[in-house]
Amino acid sequence: MIFITREDHFGKGNALYRFDRMDTKHHMQFGDETHIIYVNGAYKGNDPVGKLIHDFHCTSASDMNYKDLAERVHCLKETEEGREKMCKVMQDLIYDEVYDALVEKTIKFIQMLMTKYNNTFEEAFENADVDDEIAPAVLDAFGRKPA
Repeated sequence: MIFITREDHFGKGNALYRFDRMDTKHHMQFGDETHIIYVNGAYKGNDPVGKLIHDFHCTSASDMNYKDLAERVHCLKETEEGREKMCKVMQDLIYDEVYDALVEKTIKFIQMLMTKYNNTFEEAFENADVDDEIAPAVLDAFGRKPA
């Protein structure tokens, strides 16, 4: 797993911090070869990682060090087709987040109606005025099938 941070959270000035999973009591490695890597986004070295971090901060592809990354950034951010694709991706991400939040809030509301007001599931579902778009997900959360 890789986390790219804005600042040097560990204060050592390193570009990368790698953590391995281990049992701290017995000092035994877990042995699954997984790591957590923190990338210091404030690192400014002149090595390959420093150049890559520099590229992440660039607002223009022409200022980037790595050609392949610069070409992709140019396509996605500096052309009309790329901007349209990126807008669509962002719209989809936002829609998914809002959808999931609305489903979760509706589930909690229905649970509250059932608990606090002794509504049956059917009464709570009706009283919650569940939107048709999220109804299948809400029904599924309660193990119910759409009518």
